[in-house]
Amino acid sequence: MVKQSCQFCDKKYEKGHGLSKHEKVCASGKRLQPNLSGSRAKAAEAFKKLDRDRKIKKREKKALKNSTTDTDIFMNEPVDTNLDQYDIEMAEYSNFNSERPLAVPAPSDNVAPADPVLRDSSIHPASNRTEGLPDDLIPSHPGTLPSSLPTRTHLTPLPSPPVSHPRQKSPSPDLPSTTVSTEPNDVCGSKESSQDAPESPYAPFANPSIYHMMKYAYGKHAEGLAAAQKINDDVIQQPCFDPRDLIGFNAQKEAKKLDAYQSQTISTPSQSKFPFENHSGWTRSSVNISLPCAGARNPEDKAPKFKVDGVIHQDLLSVRQEAYTGDGAAEFHLRGFKQMWNREGHAQPIRIYGEVYTSDAYLTMEKEVLVSPLEPGCDLERVIVPIMAYSDSTHLPSFGSASLWPGYLWFGSQSKYSRAKPSKFSAHHLVYFPSLPKKVEDAYKKQFGTAPTDSVKTHLKRELHSEIWKLLLTPEFIDAYTNGIVVEGPDGILRRLYSRIFTYSADYPEKVLLASIKNLGTHLCPRCTTRKDQAWEIGTREDMTHRERLHRIDTKTQSEAVKNLLKSSQVPTRSAFSEAFQELGSDMFRLFVVDVMHEVELGVFKSLFTHLVRMAHVMGKDTVQELNERFCKVPTFGRSTIRRFVENASEMTKLGARDFEDLLQCAPACFEGLFTSKSQEIDDLVQDLLGQMASWHAYAKLRLHTDLTLDSFEVATTELGDLFRCFATKTVEEFDTRPLPCEVAAASRRKANAQAKGKDQPNVQTPKPKQKLFNMNTYKFHALSDYPWTIWTFGTTDSYSTQLGELEHRRVKRFYARTNRNQFSFQIACHEHRRRTLQMISKQKGHQYQGRVTRSQVATPSLSFSDSDPLPFTNPMTCYHMSSSTRYFQNLTIWLGELRDDPAFTVNYLFIL
Repeated sequence: MVKQSCQFCDKKYEKGHGLSKHEKVCASGKRLQPNLSGSRAKAAEAFKKLDRDRKIKKREKKALKNSTTDTDIFMNEPVDTNLDQYDIEMAEYSNFNSERPLAVPAPSDNVAPADPVLRDSSIHPASNRTEGLPDDLIPSHPGTLPSSLPTRTHLTPLPSPPVSHPRQKSPSPDLPSTTVSTEPNDVCGSKESSQDAPESPYAPFANPSIYHMMKYAYGKHAEGLAAAQKINDDVIQQPCFDPRDLIGFNAQKEAKKLDAYQSQTISTPSQSKFPFENHSGWTRSSVNISLPCAGARNPEDKAPKFKVDGVIHQDLLSVRQEAYTGDGAAEFHLRGFKQMWNREGHAQPIRIYGEVYTSDAYLTMEKEVLVSPLEPGCDLERVIVPIMAYSDSTHLPSFGSASLWPGYLWFGSQSKYSRAKPSKFSAHHLVYFPSLPKKVEDAYKKQFGTAPTDSVKTHLKRELHSEIWKLLLTPEFIDAYTNGIVVEGPDGILRRLYSRIFTYSADYPEKVLLASIKNLGTHLCPRCTTRKDQAWEIGTREDMTHRERLHRIDTKTQSEAVKNLLKSSQVPTRSAFSEAFQELGSDMFRLFVVDVMHEVELGVFKSLFTHLVRMAHVMGKDTVQELNERFCKVPTFGRSTIRRFVENASEMTKLGARDFEDLLQCAPACFEGLFTSKSQEIDDLVQDLLGQMASWHAYAKLRLHTDLTLDSFEVATTELGDLFRCFATKTVEEFDTRPLPCEVAAASRRKANAQAKGKDQPNVQTPKPKQKLFNMNTYKFHALSDYPWTIWTFGTTDSYSTQLGELEHRRVKRFYARTNRNQFSFQIACHEHRRRTLQMISKQKGHQYQGRVTRSQVATPSLSFSDSDPLPFTNPMTCYHMSSSTRYFQNLTIWLGELRDDPAFTVNYLFIL
């Protein structure tokens, strides 16, 4: 007889009741389970489960034995109905984890099939216990269901499956694991049990990464979808990007590392510190200006001084050295030349004007340096450095009054097509001019007992601008201007560089400050002393004579010419450029080149268009409405060449220079026949004037000029001047033009502001607007005749256009958004330093990833959207169309070298071709 052992002390008993009695008093059990009160219940439950498992296995073994002999007998055998809910669940669990054959319910043969019965809503949902079973093991629907559901004792007989399946520890495609249920509602199935898997919580996005990118795009401080796309393309999709590298990333700490990268520390007069790269960087300085007293005559040296802080600037020599020693200097043209065109049918070649280094001014400067005596003991190559400066104030925020007055530098040795691209980072930030502080009025009143007048504040602003340029034009720069400085280029060759201020691009108020002349004075031109009442003579022979005979000449500040300042509208301000370069033979007045954007598009044409709208108002509101409708009907053209016009073009609300350029190009068609009812002669004159204005504008913006086109440009200037004078005369006779409603509103606002400041007495009655005539006696009309000469001397206008500076203003506006608005000039300079350092790192490290281009990218080059399509419309039946343009080309040798690993090019492809 088999003896049973105690589970605590291994003592054996022949009878079960003896073992049970022993275990109750077993000493070993008491030591192992001191808290027997709670453990006894757990043990009893465990023994109960074990006993039930034994019974279930015994029944399964018996069912398997009967199925192998007589299946019919097994199916007719009744099932033990004395099973509770626990018995059923334990049986299901045992069948799921057992390697023995699985018994599943099946319908009885003596029951007729019936239609499926819909489950009542009161029955609990199906538990999906049949999900995942193979087709041969899925239980069938019962033939009939009782009218009232009894207790769980009414079960279907359990047949034996035909085959045996081993236990599956994890679901698999071939035999998914499942749980068998014998409840009627589970057998019948339900809509919920057949549903697909639930959607992803990040739907409609494919994965969490895309969701977080889109969430970032619409975050509080994000810049939108374009910024998110740029992060994905420029950061995440880079082959060297690894998310694990960003574990513990801290942006503030990395920014400090960037500031300290290859940097030193400067102690400024205010004991502030600023990091700068190599030998260049930003610093903060201060300047002193003299306070004049109206009506007093004292030496200027004894005048009280006012200190202006916050001049954020770089060293001019350091900026130049950084440009000519960096990797970008490989694109510089270090020798000037004349570009000629051998035209068919012409015996002599034709001169072409375009780049700075092909202009007459550059060649003249280069010749002066090359013929000058060599430096003692130096036989290095001598190179001209043409510096092209720009400065203008810009409004930084969309809301608020914060502004910045930056000064930028470009170098004419670089091609204008590269300088025009902001992505090339060819603009060098030199200085951020501070504006005249408000506390200067308090200091002036404290010193002289009265508030400064408007003329005094204008003088102080001019003095401040001049003193800052004196700070920038250091003695070291003047010495390098005369004797040059030796610099090693990126090619490892030593050269002696001679700096030259080539051009200074600015709008008219800025030119007035730099040239030290009165704003809108009697002699309003910074290049000549033509009187204001002679400005309307543009294009005439007398006008050209005045420009040549009366051009401004820089003189010494202490000469007798100072006594005649008022005669030429000059002011008693010592110009920094005059003090620095006058003795060296350089004329500062030649620096101030023309400006198409401010002088033509926002100047002459805006004035003409405004007067044409005044004439339309004289014709009536219907005429104005028709003009607006015509501009609205103009379709777009090209890629941002002609944009969609606003609904009310005549109101000119918030229009930029590019908008007026579009208006000019479409104006001849939109104004055609508009004034016919008033005067056919005026209508024809308007058409001729607008057509000639558009033609002149096209000449002014050509990127390549020849001697022939410049001769034609001079003729066009003469014809344009004649048409303007005729237009001004004829319209006075035919049209009683009055100020536009927007002009009247602007005048009212100016008058209200003057009254608020106590400068004007309020009028009892508002007078009727006076007649508004077409005025040609302005500097912008006078400057039209200088364009052909400027192109002959300095190259085409796109080289020194103020549009380049306006594009660079976008960068400082983005930097301003990253500041805390407190002393933002200094913070913008810090951001600019970081940006330039990152650009330097990019150029140094970029070669490591140049070879990580896929074969498909090399083999299938494509043009960007901004590039024009070189092919015209082609017959679709043509096999190919070869362009005659060489703008987009592929070097066959280099292309085959990039594809040397391609199996298709293993043969001598070049020889076969």
